[in-house]
Amino acid sequence: MRLKLMAVMITAVFAVYCCGCTGTPDVQSEIVSSDSEPQTPDASTGAGVWAEIGNPLKNTTSKSSIARFPADMIVFDGALHICYGEWNENSGPITMKRYDLTEEKWINGSVLPEEAVLRFNVADGALYCTGIDAQEDWSRGNYYTYSDGEWKKHRDIPGGVHVFDIEKHGDDLFFGIGTAGNEDCAVVIRADGTAETLAFVYEDGSAPKYDSANYSNERCYDLFAAGNELFAIREQDIYKWDGEKFVFNVHWDGFANFDHFSGTQYLQTDLAFGKYVYFPIGMLYRTADGTNVEYLPLPDEDYGVTDAYADGGRLFVLAARMDGDGFESVVYELNDGDGFEKIAEYRGDAPAISLAADGNDLYIALARKGSDDSGMILKYEVD
Repeated sequence: MRLKLMAVMITAVFAVYCCGCTGTPDVQSEIVSSDSEPQTPDASTGAGVWAEIGNPLKNTTSKSSIARFPADMIVFDGALHICYGEWNENSGPITMKRYDLTEEKWINGSVLPEEAVLRFNVADGALYCTGIDAQEDWSRGNYYTYSDGEWKKHRDIPGGVHVFDIEKHGDDLFFGIGTAGNEDCAVVIRADGTAETLAFVYEDGSAPKYDSANYSNERCYDLFAAGNELFAIREQDIYKWDGEKFVFNVHWDGFANFDHFSGTQYLQTDLAFGKYVYFPIGMLYRTADGTNVEYLPLPDEDYGVTDAYADGGRLFVLAARMDGDGFESVVYELNDGDGFEKIAEYRGDAPAISLAADGNDLYIALARKGSDDSGMILKYEVD
């Protein structure tokens, strides 16, 4: 799995309309609170039930802050994990939260010395996250590995004031970082434990121009692998790893930080699925080779794409839009490469910004500054 988006939205509305995979007409479904007896969807009609499984951030973050936004979710080792935080407002430390799928309860996990943790990654069956802004000196940055219910800190990334992304390539770990005035914003940690800061260059060997007032050009928000090659995104440029440095590969105007709902932490992000790497960054893009990037329009382009998730050979896409005084969020399944089928729909006071799936269960996280529903996690069973 891989993916994440930091965007937006929703409040509990008491009815939602969902269209199941059977192709039957929309059937009214009912929201049930976490204190109610769960209801089982009727698989014969495609009807489903959204059920609140709790707001684990309610007692530790303010509803007026982005810190309450569940920026990413993943199902791993029998639990639904979420991450959150706000690195501009200097929130933290971050108590990692997970929902035990068997016991159906929220668990407070390890406390990480970070202002925000906004992304999960899986490599070789191991779960990783990175520290967006460590509450320590700026000489090094952190990444974390999960095992036996605990997160272990690795303070190994030189110059990692901000650590945005991690990608394993071969036996090495690569990190996209934000620096303190350093023009190079990627680090590799070799299998032997040695670390090296990596250069970004144009094809002629010259270095990109930097503007100290423009923080974004000193940041690499996303790394991805496609066609057995490693790539890094810096602003709207894709660089390719040549074994020693990142070399400019192609410029793509689509890699802007779209924000359809305002007030959100929006990082470039990716999801590998099949032969493609998908980018759910306000709009949905994909590439098979790191050079040619394809735009995939949704059936209704009024929606902004907020996340994507792969599970059991299925690819789900989460999107949302303003709907009167509230928001409408939808989950699509992307079939046969480019056919979108609506799986579920939710209407409320806040939009859904994060998505996870586990077999027949979907999970969405709601986020909107000032909304009582910000931070709420909902579960839906699909056919």
